[in-house]
Amino acid sequence: MFSKMKLSTRMNLLAVFGALGLIIGFVFALISLRHSVLDGQKTKIRNLVEYAHTQLAFYDEQVKSGAMPLDQAKTLAKESLRKARYEGVEYLWINDLQPAIVMHPIKTELNGKDVSNFTDPDGKHLFIEIVKAGNADGGKGFVEYMWPKPGADKPQAKTSAVQRFAPWDWYLVTGMYMDD
Repeated sequence: MFSKMKLSTRMNLLAVFGALGLIIGFVFALISLRHSVLDGQKTKIRNLVEYAHTQLAFYDEQVKSGAMPLDQAKTLAKESLRKARYEGVEYLWINDLQPAIVMHPIKTELNGKDVSNFTDPDGKHLFIEIVKAGNADGGKGFVEYMWPKPGADKPQAKTSAVQRFAPWDWYLVTGMYMDD
């Protein structure tokens, strides 16, 4: 069939198939690039909660050595993380096993509150999911949910990294919006 076509028709078909191949290759490259960027962002937020974990470990060692009481260590640890920022505006927060918010530097009205019944707009009990993620796979994981983004008119998709600090049953959390 191909051999019975006019030369110009064959050339046009080759050009069309070549263009389609380039477009398909470009789409796959964009998808791959997006996944690479997201993986890099997830690695970054995982590293940030790991760093916060080392801060809590420092304060816990102070308690174990007798250098300070547990209440003081927890207060200093919360204050240290409350003030911590990365990329200018991003932050970490802490919740506990209940789950209750131990420290949230932005939504301070949540501090001390039981958030076990809190759901995102999709009905996900995100703070319960945070505790589950922190109790699985070596005490760390990721949670995807919807959360209000400053400047947006509705909640946006967000992924957070979680790491459990077992000595105090605290869960260290930070996240990234998926459209960033």
